Amino acid sequence: MTTEEVSQRLQDLVNKTGIAITQRCGQRLYGPPDGWPEPERGCEVFVGRLPRDLYEDELVPLMTSFAPIYQLRLIMDFSGSNKGFAFVTYTKRSDAIEAIFRLNNHEVRPNHRIGVTESVDNSRLFIGNLPLNMTRKQVMDEMSAKTSGVENVVVYYNSYESADGCEDREFKTRGFAFIEYRTHRDAAMARKCLLPGSKSGRVMLFGTKVTLDWAIPELKVNQLVMSKVTILFVRYLGCDVTEALIREFFSLRNVYNLNVQRVKRIKNYAFIHFETRFDAQLAFNYISHMDLCETPLGEKGQAIELMWAKPPKKCNYRDDCVTNKSLNPTAQPFHQYANHTNGLNS
Repeated sequence: MTTEEVSQRLQDLVNKTGIAITQRCGQRLYGPPDGWPEPERGCEVFVGRLPRDLYEDELVPLMTSFAPIYQLRLIMDFSGSNKGFAFVTYTKRSDAIEAIFRLNNHEVRPNHRIGVTESVDNSRLFIGNLPLNMTRKQVMDEMSAKTSGVENVVVYYNSYESADGCEDREFKTRGFAFIEYRTHRDAAMARKCLLPGSKSGRVMLFGTKVTLDWAIPELKVNQLVMSKVTILFVRYLGCDVTEALIREFFSLRNVYNLNVQRVKRIKNYAFIHFETRFDAQLAFNYISHMDLCETPLGEKGQAIELMWAKPPKKCNYRDDCVTNKSLNPTAQPFHQYANHTNGLNS
């Protein structure tokens, strides 16, 4: 197929649907339609094993055969062929799940089957070689000033001892941090902005050369599994906070008198185990509205974070992947390539 024929087919698709096709950063974008709200996270699927000469004129009708799509991103090479994979964003998560169920292992051409799976929507960057005296607030301020879309910064601390052998009331970092962005695109643009042309992955930040790269994406957990969790996770605790104090605080004796089965503190974070999901939910709803740094758990204004603990890895993303045999017995398992987390990664 000549370049002119491809261009004509794409123009025919645009004329038929009224949705524009644009090219940006090595990918060709179909959509989004004007005025459509941006879908929530989890609505994107990865489409792999594409024939290199398959384009939007074939892919769009296939991906919209049962539900509308918000956007299709076909990853291109310099020759004008696709790189063998694309990302398709649906308007609802349920449609993305149905796309995996319907189209994984679909025969798109004679004897050529494509693979469809949930896209790993990584929105976290890793920064290493941080000065040990950097605080979480300093990292947050610096990254927010240099990049956009920063939602959170996760810094792990180690307590240290002063010269006289007494434990100091300060924490030193372990020399690394995770920067969480609002979207994968925000994280990708931040990485590109901070590493222009760098092949070593090192950049000047905080007055020193630090390592910057993608963090290993957090594994997604099925919402049904998360709805049964009875454990809360809290981090950035003060150095004098004991397990007994945490148990007393989370039991909310003067309000609900909840049954806390046990508490496990590790460095400056802890897991709080409740007897029932109901008790854990009451505690989460009540305590999440408090300024925890002003409670006995906090120290020196350090912001404390409270969240649901994630189950062990046996309940992770791969185990809950909707392409497993319980949903589609005829489909062959398909896992997107590790380095194809998203088309904006490069």
